[in-house]
Amino acid sequence: MFVYHFAFDLRYYGVTSADFEHDFFWLSFRALIVGIFMALVGVSLVLAERAHATPRHFWRRIAIIAACALLATVASRMLFPQTFIYFGILHAIAVASVLAWPLPIDRARRSSSGPWSSSRASSGRIRGSTRARCRGSGS
Repeated sequence: MFVYHFAFDLRYYGVTSADFEHDFFWLSFRALIVGIFMALVGVSLVLAERAHATPRHFWRRIAIIAACALLATVASRMLFPQTFIYFGILHAIAVASVLAWPLPIDRARRSSSGPWSSSRASSGRIRGSTRARCRGSGS
């Protein structure tokens, strides 16, 4: 991303004449950066869920990202009124995170009746495992 924005700035200041809007290389490079960003957002959501992040933590994160997205929109509107950022990567991250939040990432595993419940940790056995089924069959 640094390289992309550095090259973009060089074009803005007239040092280079790269075509970011039509050149296949720059369009592909931008798509790669966006894809990596969104994949990392997904990984981050899963890791936060596995770390037992609270809904308060999740919504605080969304609020910060949305505030930064709004700031990017306002700043770009002031600098580039004709081509300001109305939906950028921060906007996409905020929307994708909100849309992904209700998805059952690991929440189903942590339900009181699921195999990853707190009773598993205290009993020391895994419910439904092959070993438990073999013991139960009288072998």
